[in-house]
Amino acid sequence: MTTQARRSPRRKKPPPIAVVPFGAEDTDAWVSLRRGLFPQDSAAAHRREIAALLASEREAGFGAVSGNSRWLGLIELRERDYAEGCLSSPVPYIEALWVAPKARRNGVARLLVEEAIAWARERGHSELASDTGLGNLASQVAHRRLGFQETERLVCFRMDLAKRRRTGRKKAAAPRP
Repeated sequence: MTTQARRSPRRKKPPPIAVVPFGAEDTDAWVSLRRGLFPQDSAAAHRREIAALLASEREAGFGAVSGNSRWLGLIELRERDYAEGCLSSPVPYIEALWVAPKARRNGVARLLVEEAIAWARERGHSELASDTGLGNLASQVAHRRLGFQETERLVCFRMDLAKRRRTGRKKAAAPRP
């Protein structure tokens, strides 16, 4: 009786991934990707934000697309006047970075960030900034693996003025000559 060695099935090599600048013709795909990151926002709100981004000279959006034309992720960038922990101004800032769940851990985010680095360098910048929530540990790990260094921890606050009771504040007197 002979025993045959089991052969593991060969995995198909994934199709190559390209990172391309988004254009107006990509709006439907872009909206679909953004809804993965910002599901609370309406498609109409996403379309308005995309139109504004495309019209801005200080912003850019890029998408990762597979060789079989499947959109895998996005990155959106903006030049900000200030970014916590950065030494220069203005600073290119990653406003959004998202990869479809089935495409994660395959280098898609790294390709998107490499495109962001190229965009920033082409514009003469020496830094790239980003952020994530304090509780988003997976994103913090991803940022570190991508080469980011943590600079600060920030706690943000807001006040709903419509729910705040008005005070009897007196108006300041006009300055005396």
